[in-house]
Amino acid sequence: IGPNYSVYGDHPRFEHRLNIKRSILAAARMRMFGVPAVPSVYVWRMEDVGALARWGNEVGLDALAVNFQTFYNHREWGRVLPLLLALRDALPKGVRWFFPGVSSRERIEVLRELFPGAVFLTLRPYECAAHGRRLRADGKEERMLARPEDLLEENLRVVARWAESERSEGNATDTVPVRV
Repeated sequence: IGPNYSVYGDHPRFEHRLNIKRSILAAARMRMFGVPAVPSVYVWRMEDVGALARWGNEVGLDALAVNFQTFYNHREWGRVLPLLLALRDALPKGVRWFFPGVSSRERIEVLRELFPGAVFLTLRPYECAAHGRRLRADGKEERMLARPEDLLEENLRVVARWAESERSEGNATDTVPVRV
């Protein structure tokens, strides 16, 4: 995934547009030099969707990352999801989707259903393991006395199940024992 220039809601609109363009240009330049790169963007308004769709159709876009790292709350999630669906429908068929920064079970499952084959990138399994927390299948965390590397392995398995095509049932016992 190419470099990403952040877009924050409380920043001026000019900065939104500038940083979306900078992200696209960075990935395009990487590709020019033979480095495989997926453009990483944000969608903040419908005009962003229109501009990205025009560009994506012009260049025959094959992959796109939409960064979720600055969508912190339910209001922002509710605002961005319709924009994301509009972007999906406006881009060429077969675009491969990447979603950095999505960390909750619920959001991963929603995006998995709407964007089959999507790739999810999250630090949550690592962050939890580093702080002695195990992720459960239901999306909750629990403190556990265990080696961080074992917690990380288990946490990665849990998140991988969230991203699989079958819905997670939220069964907290559906995990592998962790060594202390």
